[in-house]
Amino acid sequence: MKKILYILISILIFTTGCAYEFVSLRSQAMTYDSMPEEVEDIVLTSRGAAHFGTSLNLSMRNPHTLNPLINQDRSVDRVLKLIFEPLVEIRENMRPTPNLASRIVFAADGMSAVVTLREDALWSDGTRITSGDVTFSLSVIRSPLGSSIYQAITRDISTIEIIDSSNFRVRFSNPQGGISYALNFPPIPRHYYDNHINFSSNRNMMPMGSGIFRVDSFESAHRVNLVPNENRMMGQRPYIEQVTILITDNEQTDFTAFEQGIINILDTEATAFGRFSGARAITTTAYDTNNFVFLGFNFRSHLMDNRDVREAIAHAIDKEFIQESIYLGRARAATTVVNPISFLYNPGGAGTVTHGFNMEEVRTILFRIGARHQEGVLSKELSGLNLPFELRLLVNAESPERIAAAMHIKSNLEEFGMIIHLDIYDFETYLERLSAGNFDMFLGAFNFSVKPDFKPLFHSSNIGLYNHFSFRSERVDELLEQLDTARTEDELWSLMGEFKAIMAYELPVVPIVFTGRTLLSDARITGEMRPVLNNIFSNVAQWRIEWVN
Repeated sequence: MKKILYILISILIFTTGCAYEFVSLRSQAMTYDSMPEEVEDIVLTSRGAAHFGTSLNLSMRNPHTLNPLINQDRSVDRVLKLIFEPLVEIRENMRPTPNLASRIVFAADGMSAVVTLREDALWSDGTRITSGDVTFSLSVIRSPLGSSIYQAITRDISTIEIIDSSNFRVRFSNPQGGISYALNFPPIPRHYYDNHINFSSNRNMMPMGSGIFRVDSFESAHRVNLVPNENRMMGQRPYIEQVTILITDNEQTDFTAFEQGIINILDTEATAFGRFSGARAITTTAYDTNNFVFLGFNFRSHLMDNRDVREAIAHAIDKEFIQESIYLGRARAATTVVNPISFLYNPGGAGTVTHGFNMEEVRTILFRIGARHQEGVLSKELSGLNLPFELRLLVNAESPERIAAAMHIKSNLEEFGMIIHLDIYDFETYLERLSAGNFDMFLGAFNFSVKPDFKPLFHSSNIGLYNHFSFRSERVDELLEQLDTARTEDELWSLMGEFKAIMAYELPVVPIVFTGRTLLSDARITGEMRPVLNNIFSNVAQWRIEWVN
């Protein structure tokens, strides 16, 4: 039976990936009728000596603006990180680290911080970045022009007070735990953008930034050309001499452009590399995300409301198998709701329990709680009723990996005489059934923000929204509020440890994996790539493009 299951899972994953239909780039997908000559010239036609330099070719949607603070498109934001630098950047361990800022000193109560800008932080016209630029930038983020991508991360900032041109004080609405998430936004130069913050201004399509590249030219609905920012003093000059950003219609077009060698980089789901034909050499670089995949329980279900039953089911899930065989090793097995790469993952917390795969432990727990077989079906007496272990496991049809994980869980639980009905629905129906509580268990995923916020999933005020478990705990509610108002990092770690311990005991969810993404690149791009959660170009200065003549 196990062998048959593994074969079915393999077929499910790989046929789903390989069934991707590539659309002819020249016939319908691009916003222009024919490929520009200089893009066609990047195709290799002969072999010879290797060289470094030339153009890196990327893609994005047609932008309404190239001002990062009023842009709302994620594909545009991704490439704008080549042009603009944030005050603090998020590193591989998800800790905010000073970038344009050289120093951040928090007050003892965590309600304010004094920030010092780097002396070598310059705009691309050679002028210094000042405190006035930062205050101006916050006002732009909060302008009525639209919903800035950076509104959420800056919501805890009350005011910014200028001390002098290089120093400013940030006052917060809540203590920040000594961690500067709220400063993870790119300032823009006031002297360039003042009175030009509107979508019709030409300056919004010819931005001035502080990044490793600057805009050289913009061709509407066609392309953006970047060249190295010669006035950037931070770090090394890039080896890449030009970046060409082609404007495409959608992600399917991006897949096709990458397959045909028209763009060099594609940021995609971790398992999507199976979609490509293998006609040309590509390199894959995995990186971590905050996308949390879990098995959730419905506390309104009589059986699922029993903690011992939830614990037994938790031990029946082979996370290593799911990680390696379903997510193809491009995910991290989760032992808690905290991402294992996060600097908050090991804050201690006595009594924290991880429920590892152990089928014998499942058997022991079921026997201890009085579960017995009747006519081959496992059942348990609860409140005077003999309830069979007949459970509905809900999963959405759009995720082959979660379907495969659900098949694995179903197979393992049925070894103990449980009856598991696998309910696979399109996403809209899946959400309707979650909202109605029409399930016993469900395979779900939640993409946590860069700043850890567990309230949407687990706070009792969100029952009926994201808290589909109907999970209630007064202490968890208190901890979630306190995590948002911790004054120091030590206090944050202590609260996180207690939160992890309670979640491991109460088990509203079984953590399964944190999924990754994959940066696919043309094999001619050399040098170590280190994409991180919100910046795939974090070390682009070290990239090289090797070509042959």
